[in-house]
Amino acid sequence: ISNIVSEKESRSRTSEVIKSAINYIIDNINSDITLNDIAEHVSLSPNYLSKIFKDETGKNIQDFITQERMERAKKLLLSTNMKIEEISFEVGYNNTAYFIRRFKEMYGKTPKKFRELNITN
Repeated sequence: ISNIVSEKESRSRTSEVIKSAINYIIDNINSDITLNDIAEHVSLSPNYLSKIFKDETGKNIQDFITQERMERAKKLLLSTNMKIEEISFEVGYNNTAYFIRRFKEMYGKTPKKFRELNITN
């Protein structure tokens, strides 16, 4: 029975660590986030954090960060009149061309085209 209890405690602690890591990512989405920064925030080694993050979420940390950035970019494209360059910086990309390329890879259209197609006047 004690094995079951400690297993549950371990899973619960892992979930808390992952929640903390995710909150850190979301709170810092507009800056350059590294695996080391996140690992330091949750007091784990980068390799171990990577492993449990993938086990818990099914995604690697970099993919998760990119997905969060793109979701935030989509919201900004649809809810503000911010320029593409401003949105790029707001979601943590210092290179607008790279941001546009990544956005197009994920959604099949440029941020400008996405905005045009999804905003009804």
